[in-house]
Amino acid sequence: MKEDRQFRARANVVYLVVVLFALAIAIKLFTIQIAEGDKWLAKAETVSTMYRTVQPDRGHIYSEDGRLLATSVPEYDVRMDMMANGLTDELFRTNIEPLSIALADLFGDRTAAEYRRDLTDARHRKERYYLVKRRADHTQVQRLRTFPLFNLGKFKSGLVTEKRTVRVHPFGRLASRSVGYVLRDSTTLGLEGGYDRLLRGVTGRRLERRLTGGVWMPVDGGSGVDPVPGSDLHTT
Repeated sequence: MKEDRQFRARANVVYLVVVLFALAIAIKLFTIQIAEGDKWLAKAETVSTMYRTVQPDRGHIYSEDGRLLATSVPEYDVRMDMMANGLTDELFRTNIEPLSIALADLFGDRTAAEYRRDLTDARHRKERYYLVKRRADHTQVQRLRTFPLFNLGKFKSGLVTEKRTVRVHPFGRLASRSVGYVLRDSTTLGLEGGYDRLLRGVTGRRLERRLTGGVWMPVDGGSGVDPVPGSDLHTT
């Protein structure tokens, strides 16, 4: 009997320890999820968002008689945020057909049916940064902003246009050594290198959010600094 009482006493102690341990875990989870939830949410948000550099437009280079020797031509990646706040199911259903027809007519890389299928699939997958068209030119982007749905603005349509510039030398190799270049490894040559500080402008920055797959998306309403375009150079 004495041994039974000792065994029950030890079992009760073990049970009490297990209960207290479980209670401590429950309290800790409650503290993290409720009491400290905002703090950890804010920390996670900070990790997934950051300010990123925005490159300015580089200045033009003109010859003495006014001919264009070097210029920066904009090109765009056209994307859609399928979960934009204003993009309701009704808006999407109403505009998907005419939008698909317009995109097929503008780019000619897919049929209207293919555009409709791809856009609808992206909507079902709730993609935040769906690539509609890569390397669209300025004229094409101006046109697509008049298309059904896209003409409602980015908050209702989810339209996102990512701009970058490509350096173009209209005279090609004919004046390439005089005009020169600036490479990413800081190698420079000719007018582009000699007057780089004048031509390159000042970089800006904007707040972007990192999405799945390492893609960065601009944050609507995020603060930032606009880039300052470079100055033009007129040779003499």
